[in-house]
Amino acid sequence: MKKTIARAAFGLSTLTALLLVLPQTSQSSQPININSCTTINSPGHYRLAADLTFNPGPAGLPSSSTCITIGASNVDLDLNGHTITGPGGGADGTAGISVTAKTMVDIKGPTATGNGIAGIRLLAGSTGNNVKDNTAQSNNSTDLVDNNANCDNNTWADNIFNTASQSCIQ
Repeated sequence: MKKTIARAAFGLSTLTALLLVLPQTSQSSQPININSCTTINSPGHYRLAADLTFNPGPAGLPSSSTCITIGASNVDLDLNGHTITGPGGGADGTAGISVTAKTMVDIKGPTATGNGIAGIRLLAGSTGNNVKDNTAQSNNSTDLVDNNANCDNNTWADNIFNTASQSCIQ
């Protein structure tokens, strides 16, 4: 009986220690700085370190039409007061930031101006994402785009824009 109680106490104290340490570890990790157009393929915390300007096309870009492509779930992108500026009036699909079929992506602004078709777009299959405190204006078609029915559990809050693809975008 004493061994069982001792094992249970040890297990409980180990679990408590892990619960206290793990949140501190994840909060203390430094964000990865972004200095140019890129594709984010790994979960983590990312931060713009400079204003970005791009022209769509295959040369030097991760996709032919997007400055920052988020290709992983569980991404926190802090635009850190910087902007992403594109060609304005660009080809179909041009966007400052694009997320396709990913979950748990947080994008905090301000962000894209004059990017072509959209400043920020969440394409089909993107659910459970948060887009907050962004400014997306002067895009050719729609400033903020969510191609999921009724925004499919995506949260759009406190954004400044002229046009949006759905009424659930705010």
